[in-house]
Amino acid sequence: MSKMRDPKRIPIILERLKIIWEKNPDLRLGQLILNAEKSDLVFSSVYNTEDNDLLNELEERYNRVEQQNETDEIGKILDEMHDMLVILS
Repeated sequence: MSKMRDPKRIPIILERLKIIWEKNPDLRLGQLILNAEKSDLVFSSVYNTEDNDLLNELEERYNRVEQQNETDEIGKILDEMHDMLVILS
């Protein structure tokens, strides 16, 4: 008989998932989860992935996306500032 997983993990995982999902509200749950999956064998891979491993993948993926969005936004601001300086000179 296999060892039962700790049910106390559920609210912890759901809270962390909620944080990620609230930052990406346009995604459906399936999209949110499958976007973090690296494998081409998505369904079997997700099915066999332990909760913490999947959650870590989700957090890594969406942190990278968030960092890229911040970098893109800074780049846009710098471009706008450059354009304003060109106009003023």
